[in-house]
Amino acid sequence: YRKQKEEELRQWLNAHSGEEASAKEKELRALQRAPLRAIMNEHNISLVRIAVKDNGLLVFLLRRGYIDETYADYINYFKGVSYPESDRNFIRAVKEQRATEFFYKIHKPFAVIQELSVEDFGQKEIYNCDLVDALLSQCGEDEKKEALYTRLKDSDKISWEFLCSYLEREESSGRLVAALAKRWTNMWCRMEDHMWISYDQQVVLLMRILENVPKERIAELNVNSTLTDVFERKANILQRLKGVRPSEICEALDVLSVQFHHLDIDGVSKVILDDIFTNDRYVLNVDMVQNVIVHVAPFLAKDFPAKSYTVVRKAGYAPLVDRVHDNLIFYVKEIMLQQECLVDDEADILALLDQLIGEVELCQSLIEKEDFCAFSLRDYCYVHLQNYEENVRRIWDTILSTKKLAATWENIYAYWVQFHITQELRKFIQARGDSLRESGTECLDEDFIRALVNGGFDMSILRILLPLVREEHIDANTVTKDFLEQIIFASESSPALRGELLQQYGIGHMTERIAKNLYSLQLPMTKEIFFAAWNYLSHSERLDLMAACADLLGSEDFERCFDDMDEPHHDFVDRTKHKVRISKTDVNEKIAQRLKDIDYITSFADEPNPATKDDSIEETVLVCWVKAIS
Repeated sequence: YRKQKEEELRQWLNAHSGEEASAKEKELRALQRAPLRAIMNEHNISLVRIAVKDNGLLVFLLRRGYIDETYADYINYFKGVSYPESDRNFIRAVKEQRATEFFYKIHKPFAVIQELSVEDFGQKEIYNCDLVDALLSQCGEDEKKEALYTRLKDSDKISWEFLCSYLEREESSGRLVAALAKRWTNMWCRMEDHMWISYDQQVVLLMRILENVPKERIAELNVNSTLTDVFERKANILQRLKGVRPSEICEALDVLSVQFHHLDIDGVSKVILDDIFTNDRYVLNVDMVQNVIVHVAPFLAKDFPAKSYTVVRKAGYAPLVDRVHDNLIFYVKEIMLQQECLVDDEADILALLDQLIGEVELCQSLIEKEDFCAFSLRDYCYVHLQNYEENVRRIWDTILSTKKLAATWENIYAYWVQFHITQELRKFIQARGDSLRESGTECLDEDFIRALVNGGFDMSILRILLPLVREEHIDANTVTKDFLEQIIFASESSPALRGELLQQYGIGHMTERIAKNLYSLQLPMTKEIFFAAWNYLSHSERLDLMAACADLLGSEDFERCFDDMDEPHHDFVDRTKHKVRISKTDVNEKIAQRLKDIDYITSFADEPNPATKDDSIEETVLVCWVKAIS
C-alpha cells in the first residue's frame, strides 16, 4: 500500500508544480516516514495477509501502534518472506540505528533491500558489503542508490572506512566508484583529508577510478591536481597499478598531464613506458633520463650519467634526443654539471660547445667538469671566431688553464695566431715544457719564434726552440747578461747563434762565466770582445786568452794588456831595449812568438834558470829582448 501511494504521489508531482506540488511533496515525505499504525485503515487492511488479519491481538497491537515494522519477530507476517534470523537482526539494527560489521552476512540481500526504505539507505547503519553488492547489481531502486551515494559523500570517517573495505571487492566496487565519481567531483580531495587512509588503500581506489571512470571525468576529479600528484609523488606507483590495463593508465597520464620526477620501471608494461617516454611525460632529470636509457638502450645504462650527453646520442632515441636539444642549457646545468665528473666522448664535447657558444660561462663550466684531452685546439669552436671571438678566447683559455689541451707546438701556434701570448698561454707553456720537448716544431714560423724568444719565457722553454733561433730573432731589449750567458752555454744553441750573439752583445753584456770560457768555447773573437772579457780574468786566465787571441793583438794592444798585469809580464810595458824573463810554457811561447812577429821584441830564447834556495828544481825560462822604440 505504501509503495502504491508513493508511486501515485510521484506521478502527480511529475505532472504538477507550484504550491500544491509543495504540499504533495510534504505528504510524500510523511508517507515515507509513517509507521504502520498511521497508514493502516479499514480501506487497506485487506492487503494484510490473512494469517495476520485473523490474528485479532496482532491487529490490535498494530492499530494502536504498540508494535510496528521495526519489530523483527513480526516481519514475516507482513512481508510474505521468510527471513533468516541474521537478516532480521540486520533490518532491526538499521531501523534502530545500531551499527553492524561491514561484512555482516546477509543471506537474502534483495529481500532486505525491499524491506528497507529510502531513508534507511541514507544512514550509516546501511553500510554492509552484501547489501551494497546486491543493490548495485540490480536495475532500479535508483532512490535507494542515490541515498547510499549521498550518505557516502558525507565523507565522514565511517563512510571512508566502509568504502576502503568495500574496494577489495573488485567488480562490484568498480560500479560503486564509478557512480560516486560521477556525482562527487571532490572525492579524491576528501579522501586525502583522512590521513589514516593508507597508501595501499589509496592505490586501490585509484585503480578502481582508472578502470571504471571515463578519462574526461578523471580530468574533472583532478581538483587541485590531487590525482596528478599521486602519480608524481610515489616512484612505485606504476608498479602498484600493475593490474590496471595499460591503455587506461596511458589515458589517465594524458588527461592528468603527469610529469614523473622519479619512477621505478621494473615490471612496468612496455606500452606504458613507451607512452611516457615518447610523449615526454617526465621531468628532465638524472633519474628519468636513466629510466629512458634503461628502457630503450639498456646496454648503455652503465655509462650514464658519467657520459650524460654521449649516451643520449648513442641511444638514438629521437624523443629523448629532441628533448635534450630543445632544453640543452637546462640539461647541461641541471644534469651534466651536477655530476662529480664527466667523461663524454670528445666529439660530443665539441658538439656541445658549438651549440652553446653563446653561453660562454656554461661552456667553461662544462670544460672544467669533463675529463678529456683536446688533441687539436682548432677543433674547438674555431669556426665561431668571426662572430664570437671573445667567447672562443675564453673557451680556449679554459682548456689551457685546466691542462686539457695536448701539449704540442701546433696547438700553441694555433692559439698564438689568434690571441698572441696571453697569461694563460704563458702558464700553459711553462707547465708543459717536458711534453713540448717531444713535440714537432715544423709548424712554427719566424714570427712565432721571434715572439716566443722575446716573450720572457724561462730558459727551460727557450732551449726547446734554440735549434731554430737565429740572432735576428732576438730583440736587443731582450738581451741581458743572464740571457746572453744562458744562450751561449745552452747545448741546444748552434755555434752560429753563439758567435753572432757574442759579437752583437758580448761587449755590453760580458759576464765572468763567458769571459773565463771564451777560450774553450772557440767562438769567433774580436779585440772588443777580448778586452770586454779581460777584467773578469785572473793572471793565468789572461795569459791563456792572450795566447788564444794573439793574432788579433797589435803592439798597442799588448802594451795595454801588459800594463794591467803583474810581474814579470808587466816588465814588457817598458819599451826600451832590455830583457824580460818569463816562464817557458806553451802559452808564453805563443805570446812571445806573436810579440816577435809584430816587432814588439827582437827575439826570444831559452835560458836555464839555476836552482835557488827556495826552489831546488832548475827550470828553463824564456828570455825576450824588448825592442826599443824611438
